[in-house]
Amino acid sequence: MRRLIAMVLLALLAMSASPAFADSETAEGKNTGTGGQVVAGQGGTRPGSPPTTTNPSAGSGGGGSNSSRWECTYFSLTDANEAEPAEPSTLQAGDRVFLSCFDPATGDFALGDEMIWDPAQPVPQVSPEALARYASAQLTLPLPAPQTSPPSDRLQTVGLLTWLHVTNFAGDQRTATAGAVSATVYAEPVEVRWDMGNGDTVSCGDAGAVYGTTDSTNCSYLFINRSTGLAGGVFDGGVTITWRVRWDSNIGQTGDLGTVSRTTPIAWTVVEYQALIR
Repeated sequence: MRRLIAMVLLALLAMSASPAFADSETAEGKNTGTGGQVVAGQGGTRPGSPPTTTNPSAGSGGGGSNSSRWECTYFSLTDANEAEPAEPSTLQAGDRVFLSCFDPATGDFALGDEMIWDPAQPVPQVSPEALARYASAQLTLPLPAPQTSPPSDRLQTVGLLTWLHVTNFAGDQRTATAGAVSATVYAEPVEVRWDMGNGDTVSCGDAGAVYGTTDSTNCSYLFINRSTGLAGGVFDGGVTITWRVRWDSNIGQTGDLGTVSRTTPIAWTVVEYQALIR
């Protein structure tokens, strides 16, 4: 039984070692990059005294005030292979413990953090990185919403410039707090990458200009071949937004959680018109 609990703890440790990002899909698409899914857990009462914990604020950009108390279990770590649930009253100063918390509002695994037990601290200090990784799971990073000219669901023309733009090139942030420690995660968009489906790609450092609002754009593409004759008569491509994810805390520690990318597929239908000379 102890070995089973130890295996579960090792799995939780592995999950807490990589960031996860919440889905907000508005169209068919896929997750790429370093992002992953929040791992679901079971609800219900667990032994131990959970720390007073505030969930990241709900809503885009960190707005709102929804919060709940995490349900946590302390595990006493006797060696690398054994672990057992422990009531805080039975722990001694200097004991190695693993704190495993679930969010009762969603049933999701919230965080796992190893610490040294200090009975003088009624709420043991959770590492800000563990909080940051929990907050990263609450980020809402949408699928790219393309707005091209001509529209991507209509015909593109050989020799006619296609303007490339996404309507949701925006960041997000979330904060998680446990006791006196808070960590805030920031997702900042850094690139839009357009796959034209013919082997060419276009990389843009911003959303791209909307056709008709300016005389020029730095995010566009000129097709030189038609897609007719291919399977389905289209170039299968897509558009990807990449965010850089970083965090800071109220105790001075900071970190980088890498990048996460989201992709919306696009089928480009490209035709060619021939001029007639009479």
